Amino acid sequence: MQGEFTNRSSYNYIVNHWLDWFPDLPSYQAYNFRINELYWHFEVIINYLVSQIDYSDCYANVCLIDSLPIMLAKYPDRAKVAPMLASKGYCDAKSQYYHGIKLHCLGKDRFEQIPKPSIIRITAANVHDLTAVKPIICQLNNQYVIGDRAYASESLNQLIKKNNSAVLTPVKRKKGQRTKSAEDNLISKYISAVRQPIESFFKADG
Repeated sequence: MQGEFTNRSSYNYIVNHWLDWFPDLPSYQAYNFRINELYWHFEVIINYLVSQIDYSDCYANVCLIDSLPIMLAKYPDRAKVAPMLASKGYCDAKSQYYHGIKLHCLGKDRFEQIPKPSIIRITAANVHDLTAVKPIICQLNNQYVIGDRAYASESLNQLIKKNNSAVLTPVKRKKGQRTKSAEDNLISKYISAVRQPIESFFKADG
């Protein structure tokens, strides 16, 4: 089935080549529904594989975090793909709405290399990045978690302070503030540079 990447194409391949092996193959609608119901198994399998990774070449107390929008349909208002999992979301990078899911990754930082994933989670596209990973971050101890502005939360940092952890993001302008100070700009530039490898991780993965 090499090259059969969609539910429809895989179903058609089975019908055309393997139907004798699957005499009780249901309709495409039922087949598609069952495939969509399996989504959470993939997250379990991925996290098991991640648990086998050797992190000896990673920084012990620095994590990078980001999310990747996965588009399942271009027109969210008419989309019917994976309704049990997917939803309408907005991709800032492409400035467009889409129907799909998000892949959230927490990776261990390495020197001049892309990070090694330590936790991967899948959510609907309309789940905010911080909402998706907040329970994960709250379980970390002695970690600096570096992400973009979507993860900025003073209340979260107060909550995880007891775990000797912190979330570091580029500095947001305060309400009514037109420009940031030179110090804030320097901090933002540094954090953006530190987190760049996880963006490369998603590009390499894609």
